[in-house]
Amino acid sequence: MAQPGPGVDQRRTEEDQREQERQERLKALYQVGAEAAQAEEWAAATDAFRQVVALDNGCENAAARLEEVEAKENARKGRQERLRALYQVGAEAAQAEEWAAATDAFRQVVALDNGYENAAARLEEVEAKENARKERQERLRALYQVGAEAEEWAAAIMPSGR
Repeated sequence: MAQPGPGVDQRRTEEDQREQERQERLKALYQVGAEAAQAEEWAAATDAFRQVVALDNGCENAAARLEEVEAKENARKGRQERLRALYQVGAEAAQAEEWAAATDAFRQVVALDNGYENAAARLEEVEAKENARKERQERLRALYQVGAEAEEWAAAIMPSGR
């Protein structure tokens, strides 16, 4: 039986070397993905696990982690879109001086993410305006009631101190 020549051994050694480098690259990429996922950096984790799967589509663990981080990244994007939409509703309601609607929208934004843009400050602003509106409305009701009880209809309809 013939022994393989030195060229065959050389090729095997080179192939083994390339495979070892590939495995090291896979491990490094997987580690990057795992660390990014731990830090909740979903886009970076997704990118790293995609690279692992592209290099070794048989790596079931990387494929499962990729699905997991993609779902979390999609949820994060959906949450950001919801925050953006709620903030816009609040801003438009405030512009239209619809204080109750603005308060509701900004409360939802702050509940989801207290640090989102200036939502907490906007909430305080619109709450103050909504409270002032309610107080003004209550004073008007009280004046109306006084006028109605005294049957002073002019006072009830056109209260002084508007």
